[in-house]
Amino acid sequence: MNTTTPSWLDRVAVNVPNHVYELLEGVVSPEIVAEAAIVAIAAVTVALAVSFTTAKPKRAALPDPKSPLYHPSDNDNCKYIITTRAAADFGDTTLKGYQVALVPLVAAVTLAGLYWVMQQTPESVNWYLNWMFCLGLPMCAHDTISQILTVFDRWRWVRFQRYAVVVVKDDTLPAGPMDGDLDAEEVHQTYPDYVTVWPAPAQVDVANRVAHYVTDGKGIIAFPLAVGLTYLFWLKNPGLHPDSAAVANWVVTNAASFAYTVTGIASLQLARFSHACLMLSGLFVYDIYFVFATPMMETVARGLDVPIKFIVPRADGEFMDQMFSLIGTGDLVVPGVFLSLLSRFDYHQYYSKRPTVPFHHARQIPRPYFRGGMVFYTLGLVLTMVAMHTSQRGQPALLYIVPCLLLGTLGLAHFRGEVGALFSFDDEIEMKPPSNEIADSDASDDDDEFELDSYDEWVERVEQKRDELIADTDDDDPVVYQFLSDDDDDDHTFVIGDNDTDNDSGDNLDSDGDAELGDGDGLADEIIAIRQELARPPQEWYSDDE
Repeated sequence: MNTTTPSWLDRVAVNVPNHVYELLEGVVSPEIVAEAAIVAIAAVTVALAVSFTTAKPKRAALPDPKSPLYHPSDNDNCKYIITTRAAADFGDTTLKGYQVALVPLVAAVTLAGLYWVMQQTPESVNWYLNWMFCLGLPMCAHDTISQILTVFDRWRWVRFQRYAVVVVKDDTLPAGPMDGDLDAEEVHQTYPDYVTVWPAPAQVDVANRVAHYVTDGKGIIAFPLAVGLTYLFWLKNPGLHPDSAAVANWVVTNAASFAYTVTGIASLQLARFSHACLMLSGLFVYDIYFVFATPMMETVARGLDVPIKFIVPRADGEFMDQMFSLIGTGDLVVPGVFLSLLSRFDYHQYYSKRPTVPFHHARQIPRPYFRGGMVFYTLGLVLTMVAMHTSQRGQPALLYIVPCLLLGTLGLAHFRGEVGALFSFDDEIEMKPPSNEIADSDASDDDDEFELDSYDEWVERVEQKRDELIADTDDDDPVVYQFLSDDDDDDHTFVIGDNDTDNDSGDNLDSDGDAELGDGDGLADEIIAIRQELARPPQEWYSDDE
């Protein structure tokens, strides 16, 4: 395959920047124009990606379909809305504290591994990685284009009707798969009350229905555009055609990088500001070390020809002889994840004070932390470009971005008197442990010890509750508790309550608190025993089967 002859797209990629540089000749140098373009591309990409992660916060009321602000996408992308049993079982995908702590370590190990492999077979690395990016690009591009079309839909530039397949017009459901038999009560036993369950539409009467899908017409546009971008990425990729003289087109490379950046920011979420500080601080050290202390970062960045960077030509030149300014996608994804947290904090602050106000994307709310964060991020980018232009060498962007983001955000929170609220903000779904956690334990040799620990734990809880009841009573009647099973090893259920009762039938309880049967063993004795059990005073139950 020979792709040395420039296509119309290649000529556009060369002629447009050259024409801009000619217009600005004598006013500003091409290098500064390219670096300003890099700053603009990074800021716009991050702002768009963060806006795509916006969803109903946990304390907001559900969107009101009768409101003029309502849009079908108001329920989309919300982790507090459960639509399938798989979503309920999978739970929250937000990064936990230990996962955040591992991010710099994983990045360092990955970079060191790539550096080592590139010393051995650099061409093979590019070939394999480009195929990996090429295969993943259709899905990332489809999702990104769909998000952009959703924004156009909210602005009423286009209109995509939403349907549930099997086909029923329905503008109220969140997009994606839905269960036909999702048990709301069962879900709420595991999740807190702020999780909303969306079962399949009741009006869709399909025999033996298991699930169906909610979608709209955006795929008609997004799918061919995603396939087209993937084809161009394959066609203009020298890493996939090592035997030809193919040259990468910077427009196509940036489009692919944009899709992967948006997907990366949407896929990674942090729940707490302390986690964000930990991640940024770790990557701050990582970036400085691998740029200044070792040749790994520069070698990998220059040697890999994959969509992990945004590039802009910074000098006049022919198609195969251009020089570029660039920024790595990691310098967008990491700050983007941080800014996504700030955006969700803005929504949390607004709706926590107005819990009855329905959430709508079209509702304009104050967003001081997100807007301030974008200013701090842009300032960090500008400082990076100034340092790079002054030193005439590559700079670790996070060296300038991280202090601007952290210090700027903390300064803004201090000015608004919300430092405590910022650090106490928690956007994580808190799940109760599964009811079969003990029964399904894989412990084998330590089963006895495990059961003994569980037994002590339940005893401690019952003793604590008994002490509370004794403290609340005015008389000296003792409070009793007991096992409700003959086999202590099989059942850890306790009952606690008053030893006495206002009902005379309470005197018929034996010394263990169990109902006494009559002298006979017939049906009449069983009925008496049942009535005596029903006459027990109110009790509280604690069980490891709850």
